[in-house]
Amino acid sequence: MKKALFIPLIFISTINFCYSQINFDNLLTIQRSDVGTITNFLIDKNWQLIESTEETEEAFGTMKWGYSVNNYETEKAELWLNIDYSSEVENRVSLQVHNKIMYQNIKAKALSYGMKKIGSNLKDGFAFTDYAGKNFVIRIGISSNSTSRGSIYHFILWSKNDYINTLEKNKEVN
Repeated sequence: MKKALFIPLIFISTINFCYSQINFDNLLTIQRSDVGTITNFLIDKNWQLIESTEETEEAFGTMKWGYSVNNYETEKAELWLNIDYSSEVENRVSLQVHNKIMYQNIKAKALSYGMKKIGSNLKDGFAFTDYAGKNFVIRIGISSNSTSRGSIYHFILWSKNDYINTLEKNKEVN
């Protein structure tokens, strides 16, 4: 009897976790959406807004979201999503995951759009590779610093024009 109850609970929790995760198409949608649409989308997927700042003339507005945030150590979560938004350009979207399968799925989907490698570098303990498509650039990275949950995988999505403008301004994209 206990086994019969345990199996459905595992199944339900697995469905809930998969539903709450973000895939590459979601990142593209978030990149092109306004704050209200993003907020509704993420709240429906059980994400938690951790921090936000308003856009100013000098700086992007920001939203930091966490999924499955640790109640006692709020700097720990299963997934992190940072969004820099501006009325001038499409949103910059940054996703950090610890799950290798999720990393592989997002990377495979991004590359299925026919994106071409345009560069790679090491920065802040990450090995990054940049890929460009027709309208956007994605930076895919893996940390050289493992955590108790394994490697950290990082995705940053820009519009192509924003990436080029940032590259020209800073001589490097952060």
